[in-house]
Amino acid sequence: MAREGIEENVFSLPLYRALTEPILMVGAPPQMIVFNAMIFSIFVFSFHFFWIIPLNALIHFGTIYVTKKDPQAFECLVAYLHQKNSYQT
Repeated sequence: MAREGIEENVFSLPLYRALTEPILMVGAPPQMIVFNAMIFSIFVFSFHFFWIIPLNALIHFGTIYVTKKDPQAFECLVAYLHQKNSYQT
């Protein structure tokens, strides 16, 4: 009986939430944050297009909305865009 109790404790290990959830920055994937920041900095600092600020905010909130529905949506999009056509006729 004592041996069965020891075996149960060996196989019941804690599963931390950080190991199962995706890594997000400000609610969005880091790749999208970097991409959005690069577009923002190019247009604002180089071309002085300040109208891009509300557009970047909309893109960021849209990214957060899509990420809440499916955290791997942008990873799937990148994999799809890099996929080659197999059947060229």
